[in-house]
Amino acid sequence: MEKVNEKNKEGKLPDKILAFDSSTRRGSLALFIPSTDEVIEHYTDINKVHSERLMPSLRFVLDQYGLSLSEIDMIAVAVGPGSFTGLRIALATAKGLSISKGIPVKGISTLEALAYNGFYKDFLICPIVDAGRSKIYFALYGKKSDKNLIEIIKPSCGTIDDIVRLLERRKNIFFTGNGICKYERHLKSKLKRKNLLFASEDLQHISAIKIARYAYERIRKGEKYDNVSTLLPLYLKPSDAEEKVSADRRV
Repeated sequence: MEKVNEKNKEGKLPDKILAFDSSTRRGSLALFIPSTDEVIEHYTDINKVHSERLMPSLRFVLDQYGLSLSEIDMIAVAVGPGSFTGLRIALATAKGLSISKGIPVKGISTLEALAYNGFYKDFLICPIVDAGRSKIYFALYGKKSDKNLIEIIKPSCGTIDDIVRLLERRKNIFFTGNGICKYERHLKSKLKRKNLLFASEDLQHISAIKIARYAYERIRKGEKYDNVSTLLPLYLKPSDAEEKVSADRRV
């Protein structure tokens, strides 16, 4: 593992960050340069599986900036919750590059990244992400003045009515995530007089650049890189295949 940590041996902050997000069909890959706030982001074709598009996207992004993998200081990767296949592919790619090129890795929760990029003054932040089959990934965060997130409700998977029950005694809530498209009207009708705000469309979707920015902030504030041998995807529900097997057994 010494090789993986080689690029950070002097404690310098990363300035060329490669980020992967394959947690949804709207997958993306980004290069983030914190010192100049430059960003190159490339979205994968949603009609192609992530395994077919991830490496071509990687080459495209690096070529746009004239960089090689040996010049990358950190890899940030979305660990979920999200697409089972997408998360596995992105994590496997990040780990492979980390081990072969000695690049440190930071795994980032998709819900935390959405919350971090959706800060709103004096409001709690509730990311809601469509999990399919009428289920939603969600969590609830507060924040400190320095933009540190405080976990109030841990990442979970449930129905929209589960969220309503958990939030009915709270107010001043800022919702973000792609679940807004399906459930904004329902939340407004069930959580009346709670002072709700909903993110604009550009903030509703997780992306590689949001993963990169949040990973950089966590490293800047003193967090350590992850051990690639123990870094795992965050699964909050069985896969569709597992649910089908379970349903077949009950018949």
